[in-house]
Amino acid sequence: MSVYLLRPDLDALVEWLNEERAVAWTMPDGGPGRWKAVPTVSPEWVAAKWRSGLWFVDSPLVTRTAAGPETIVADPFAGWVETPGSAGNFGELPGGPHATSQIPVLHPKGEQQQ
Repeated sequence: MSVYLLRPDLDALVEWLNEERAVAWTMPDGGPGRWKAVPTVSPEWVAAKWRSGLWFVDSPLVTRTAAGPETIVADPFAGWVETPGSAGNFGELPGGPHATSQIPVLHPKGEQQQ
């Protein structure tokens, strides 16, 4: 799912998702294939990365790891290591396309990207 937003809309969306305890963000965790879930992120982080994963915390986070092709991550907040090449079309996001969102930030004509 792609969401095209102006920066003020991105700020509002991130704030809303951060307040929703049923949603967590997935983000890189310091090395190739290493990921973790976090309850909140800053709008600046989302704008800089422009691709952010969202996870509905009431459902299992399923990904590909060394344990098998469809592995339930025991504790996404503690992190996990994903098998190289398992992230679907996005190449750098955990869980494949069913677990990800693209959030490119649009800028009004003439406004510089930050």
